[in-house]
This record gives sequence, C-alpha cells and structure tokens, in this order.
Amino acid sequence: MAHPVTRPRESEIFMVQIEEAVRRHDPTRICSGVKAALEELTAGGATWIPGDYFTGSETDYARKLLHQCPEKTYSIMLMVWQPGQGTAIHDHAGKWCVECVVRGEIEIISFDHTEDGDTHRFAETDRLTAHTGEVGILIPPNEYHLIRNVTDRPAATVHVYEGEMLWCHRFEPAGVPGTFARERCTLSYDD
Repeated sequence: MAHPVTRPRESEIFMVQIEEAVRRHDPTRICSGVKAALEELTAGGATWIPGDYFTGSETDYARKLLHQCPEKTYSIMLMVWQPGQGTAIHDHAGKWCVECVVRGEIEIISFDHTEDGDTHRFAETDRLTAHTGEVGILIPPNEYHLIRNVTDRPAATVHVYEGEMLWCHRFEPAGVPGTFARERCTLSYDD
C-alpha cells in the first residue's frame, strides 16, 4: 500500500515529468528523463516526503512505497538506511531503476556478472559514495550492485522502478571462494 505523499507544487511537476519519461518506452530515454526529474526535485531537499517516512528499522533497511502508477508502469519507493545497514549483491529482476540519495550518503558498488550453470561470479566495476542529490541509473543487463550505509548517520534514498519491485535475486557467497549462490527473495514494504 502506498503512503499518501504530500503534494507541494514541486512534487506535482515531478509526477508529470515521470509520466512523460515513462511514455518514452526506451529504457535509456526513460531513465534519463526520470534522472533529470529527480535531480530537479531533490535540489531543494526532500520536503515533498513527509517526515515520518524517514523512520528506519532496527533490523534491516526500510522500504516504503510512496507511489504506484495505476497502470503499474512504474513505482516510487523510499528506502531508509540506518548506520551499517545494506544489501547483499542483488539484481533488479530485469527492471530499470533510477536511484537518488535524499538524505545522508550511501556507498554503491556495481558488478559485472558471469554465470555458468548454478555458479555465479562477480567482478567489481565501480565503487562510489553518493551524496544527497546524486542520482544513479541501472538498466539491465547492468543491474548488479549492492548498497550500504557506511556512515554513523541514517540515510535515505528514493528509487523509481519499472513496474513494482516485489522480488529480486540476492547473491550470497557459496562454498567455493569467489562464487555466489543465487536466491530469489520476496520484497515487502514497511509501514
């Protein structure tokens, strides 16, 4: 269930820009348009998101649905990261995604993926620290990464997904060094 987001003028303009971008049908053009809209919207901070949405979880990062397009072509989610929280290496189930830091900073590590049967290997391709207002794009097949808060302060990110992100593959170290086991995991929302 989506939380009712406050709607100052900036967020209304943002929603129009997202709708226009998604109609482009090409993932590169869609993500470019969504990125531009997020950069413009977050330049003034995250005032369009109610403050109580930034409450995190003690056990894992919190996922909060902000908006689900009625046609199910995209969704917008807030993730809240307490210090030390993060993900395993994961994919995005073949969906494009645009991610923006709206509070704090987040470390993002991207990977190239190779697969031989049930054996999965990853090679790090990029490591960066994203600060408030910075936006990144993931377009399959370049969708393998991990995200974590390595600071001592909470952080938050907004994610705009193709469709709705209800599952992904998570990759955990396997028995042989350098190999990973793939596990399909169901994703849920925090209230």
